[in-house]
Amino acid sequence: MTEFIVRHFTDTAEQKRERQAVADGLASQLRKAQEQSSKARDWSVVRDAIARDYCRAAGVRDSQVEPELNRDQIAALRAYAETLPYLGAFRKEFREAANMAEQGLQRTEAEAAREAQQARTPDLSGFQSKEQSRPDTTTIRSDRSDRDSYSRGR
Repeated sequence: MTEFIVRHFTDTAEQKRERQAVADGLASQLRKAQEQSSKARDWSVVRDAIARDYCRAAGVRDSQVEPELNRDQIAALRAYAETLPYLGAFRKEFREAANMAEQGLQRTEAEAAREAQQARTPDLSGFQSKEQSRPDTTTIRSDRSDRDSYSRGR
C-alpha cells in the first residue's frame, strides 16, 4: 500500500498512464475470460441436456455410452484426470471414460484387423462352380399349352 502512495506522488504522468492502460487491459481480459467461461458453461449445460435426451430415448444410461477417442485423446483425458482432486467424483468419471474409450478403441482395432485378415484370405465357400451357377435350361417350357386349353374353354 505504501508503494502505491509513493508511486502516486513520484511517478510521471506517462508512467501513470501506462499503469492505467495495463490495469484497463487486465480488466478487459478478465471480462472477456468471464464471458467465454459463461458461454462455455451454457454450451456444456445444453450439450449435456441433449445427450441426456438421446440416452433417455435410446433407453440407456449416459454412463453406458462409450466415448470414441483416439490414443492421443485418451492419454490427454487420463493426464487431465490425474490433475483433479484424488477423491473427487470427476477424477473417477474421467478415468472410467478413458477406460471405456480405450476398450472401444481396442475392439474397433480388433474388428479392423479381422476384416483385413478376411479380405486377404479368400473365402472359397461362397464360390459356386460353373455348373452350379448356370441356369437349367431344360426346365424352361417353351410351349404354353395350358393357356391354349384355358382360352379354348377346356
